[in-house]
Amino acid sequence: ELIKIAQESFLGALKDRSDDIKDFIIQRARGFLIEELSKENRDYATNFADSVFATGGRDILDIFARAHTLLPLRKENEHEFESLVTAFKRASNIVKKADGKKTRILDAAKIALLTLPVEQALVRQVHDVKAFIIQGANQGHSIHDLKVRYRDIFGHITSIKPKLDAFFDQVMVMVDDEKLKDARLALLSEIKTIADKIADFTHL
Repeated sequence: ELIKIAQESFLGALKDRSDDIKDFIIQRARGFLIEELSKENRDYATNFADSVFATGGRDILDIFARAHTLLPLRKENEHEFESLVTAFKRASNIVKKADGKKTRILDAAKIALLTLPVEQALVRQVHDVKAFIIQGANQGHSIHDLKVRYRDIFGHITSIKPKLDAFFDQVMVMVDDEKLKDARLALLSEIKTIADKIADFTHL
């Protein structure tokens, strides 16, 4: 709304520049966030800021809430946090390497191909976490409410890790069977989508 008012005030001089203005605001917001996070941990401020901005959202309040939730969680349990980041990075990197920008959907047909117990357990956990995220989608929008919500989401996301570790230990994703490979990649893609609700862990 403010950009629209500015465009009208400048009598068309800013016409068709909305995206440029929004990009400028996002870059300035990133700078402010890095400055704020540096007060907590200067070494990780830039990485954590980039991780939340990389998910593509433009809601600055939401972005700041995620960053200010994530960094303290790392401080609370550094070893567990880094272990979680490693697992989600691995899932994300496999998807990116195999797909590029291709979108894979974990539909019923693909789930039917995932017959191994570790696959089925991971699918169930992913569905449970996804349901929790959807259920609480409209619960408050203050900075406090958002931080509480993202702490809860992070707690649920961590529940995926043990089953994801077991999946990696027992399953080869890049198999010759194209349909099975596609199903396993779709599962990992779904996990990346869930993780992106908090941040792009490849930046951490």
